Amino acid sequence: KDSNFKSSETTIYIKTKSNDELTDLKKILKKEILQKYPLSIVRFKEVENIFNQIFPEDKAPLSAKLKAINNIEFNKADNLNEIWNSIQEAFPDEDFDQLTFDHQLILYGNAQKMAIYDVSPTMLTSTLEVAFNVKQILTIKSNQDFIPLIIGTNEKDVRKILNEALIKVNDSTYLPAKEFVSTEIRKDLKTIKGGKQGEYYSFDFKIDENKETSVINLVKSIIRQNDKFDVTFDGTIIENRKLLNEFLVVMCVTLFLLYFILAAQFESLLLPVIILLEIPISLGGAFLFLYLFNMSINLMSLIGIVVMSGIIINDSILKIDAIIQLRKQNIHLIRAIVLAGKKRLKPILMTSLTTILALIPILFSSGLGGELQTPLAIALIGGMIVGTLVSLYFIPLCYYYIAKK
Repeated sequence: KDSNFKSSETTIYIKTKSNDELTDLKKILKKEILQKYPLSIVRFKEVENIFNQIFPEDKAPLSAKLKAINNIEFNKADNLNEIWNSIQEAFPDEDFDQLTFDHQLILYGNAQKMAIYDVSPTMLTSTLEVAFNVKQILTIKSNQDFIPLIIGTNEKDVRKILNEALIKVNDSTYLPAKEFVSTEIRKDLKTIKGGKQGEYYSFDFKIDENKETSVINLVKSIIRQNDKFDVTFDGTIIENRKLLNEFLVVMCVTLFLLYFILAAQFESLLLPVIILLEIPISLGGAFLFLYLFNMSINLMSLIGIVVMSGIIINDSILKIDAIIQLRKQNIHLIRAIVLAGKKRLKPILMTSLTTILALIPILFSSGLGGELQTPLAIALIGGMIVGTLVSLYFIPLCYYYIAKK
């Protein structure tokens, strides 16, 4: 269905009942095809759908991007092949995408001759388009097939086409197109990737975070041997580290603002510290649940942690405020803590239970949004369970030991 495919290429769509079955089938298919056709190139990728278009996960844990240092012409294909072989030998366990090249016929216009005979670039281009059958008249649609209708049907040699294609240079003289163009056959990459740093070729590594430094150093040493390319690194490992650092900065700023607001409200510099102690302990509960359910720390789980921190800290504020109000009535410290615990037990439990029970259906949901929402729900539920216990028992205990002194 892809119009840029050639007759030697095809796409096969595979659907299996489970991920394990798909993994086994991919190994078998690749092995069988490469045994029968050793020169073939086999690649696997997910079928495009709405979910992976909105939330693409095509980035590897670590990706080395090779970019030409300058635009000076050199044999890029051979250089890339040499680097690809060196990296594959250095990392035999990695399955890198094979380099796919295409032979291109390049036509160069002779500017001097075109100026002498007053042949404009538009005139030369139009003549070559007609000569090479790229003048498309219309497209015939038949079910799922789109058939382009172009002028000319006979296949000819390039030299013969350029010799027969005539360009009018004055009122009565015609010259063949070969007088104004020269040809060159070039081997280049079939597909080109580009980004902020320009055109590049990438090597994707499926590695753990603890191997990142060693892989980067080894790749840099290989690239240094070829002075025509430079290398930069990208991937989910680097992005997640950057995301986590940004999250920590935001959390620190938020805690400082919250501290000053609570300090002004309670007219104390020490009480806000007791209340804010709940957040790091609740964070431990959220991370513990993410670990138990084999979930990663990603954008959605971090959003769940932020939401959990905002909800759970209200319980501690209610508990401390109730104790302070009872203390103002000249009630003994321990008696005030016990009465505040009984008074605020139901509101705290109701807040926590309604939040947790509302999130449980998300854990059993399926479809495009199920995998996206699950980390958020797990982090929120874990933090709420641990945070509720902290609000009920740990925060009053801290208040007791500080107030007693």
